[in-house]
Amino acid sequence: MTASVGLAVARPVDGEDPVAALWRLFDRADAAMYVAKRRGRDRVATAAAPRARTPQPEETPT
Repeated sequence: MTASVGLAVARPVDGEDPVAALWRLFDRADAAMYVAKRRGRDRVATAAAPRARTPQPEETPT
């Protein structure tokens, strides 16, 4: 038996739809799993960490 594993992390963002964020996390982990599969048996691949979201000027506290 062999295993290919894809790992991803998430950074919560205020006001973000949690369901959409969960699906994006799932999609990134799934893509990483296929990278692991292409690299051969018994591999683990990680998705790049998402970039921190920069607050827009209207979101910056005064």
